[in-house]
Amino acid sequence: MRIGIEIILLFLLSLFHTQPGYTQVDKKSNEEISRILFYNVENLFHPLNDSLTDDDEFTPDAIRHWSFYRYRQKLIKIYKTIAAAGGWQGFDLIGLCEIENQQVLSDLITNTPLVKQNYRFLHKDSEDRRGIDVALLYREKNYFPVDVKFYKVLSPDDKLFRTRDILYTKGIISTDTLHIFVNHWPSRWQGVINTQVYRNIAAKVLREAVDSILNVSPDAKVIIMGDFNDEPGDASLSQVLQAKTNIDSIVDNSLCNLSGLAMGDQEVGTLKYKGLWENMDQFIVSARLLNNKNGWHAGKNDVNIFCPDFLLEDEKDIPGRKPFRTYSGYRYMEGFSDHLPICLTLHKSTGN
Repeated sequence: MRIGIEIILLFLLSLFHTQPGYTQVDKKSNEEISRILFYNVENLFHPLNDSLTDDDEFTPDAIRHWSFYRYRQKLIKIYKTIAAAGGWQGFDLIGLCEIENQQVLSDLITNTPLVKQNYRFLHKDSEDRRGIDVALLYREKNYFPVDVKFYKVLSPDDKLFRTRDILYTKGIISTDTLHIFVNHWPSRWQGVINTQVYRNIAAKVLREAVDSILNVSPDAKVIIMGDFNDEPGDASLSQVLQAKTNIDSIVDNSLCNLSGLAMGDQEVGTLKYKGLWENMDQFIVSARLLNNKNGWHAGKNDVNIFCPDFLLEDEKDIPGRKPFRTYSGYRYMEGFSDHLPICLTLHKSTGN
């Protein structure tokens, strides 16, 4: 069954990638549309060892036997996911996390059919112990970055703590300025309570960065995406970042968690842990972007989780399905990722 799906998907993708990159106009609504994807791709490492990071297990002779063949298959699977989620239009912006370096990004946009979409990328090596970072792919014909920064997340009480930077870019899509943040907050690997302080620190760094924009430009349109390793109602997001999930409480300087607003309408989350769906991957926007008809805008129904059958597999011991991941422990599963991607659609009136 999966082979048949793969063949059909490859055919559709080959058609999709003959199309030029441009924002789409919906003739029925007289709206221009731009789409954004965020995807935790689960350990996109290059097989060559980096002596400066702890990436040894993702090398050919290590315990995971991370070969160049498996690496190339991983790139193709990421491409298939992006293309299938994007449909005929594709995405103007793609936020990624768990990527190792510029080499894997270059391979993704030049050594897969994504090369036809003319993507470029923004990235900087962070001080993360494992060497995994965030990045932003953008179509150079549609998005024009005018500023790029990388915010470090540091702990005043733990000098050895290292994690991913927060990527910020200010840019223009179709004459409208957007402020974009890409995040991958500290994991829960050592327990939710023990690691909460680090996610709170990341939230504080992000909130201060957002405030520095809104204090100067209250009408700024801010889009925050990422794997936050917390759900919308957790303290880091709801209290420290102050991203609201009640649309009636949104005021001028508020942040609105669109993923939190849409949670009740979704049957799945972005990853599954111990049989339960969780929503760690989210889109958060400033009030000015929320249902505002002047320039780009988005609402509750404009964010969704992309969960086609080929990204899922059956649970082994309990009913239901879960993301079809690359590894389960140290066992190679030949899958895609342990996370599902999320999509955001922006709308803009054409004035017709």
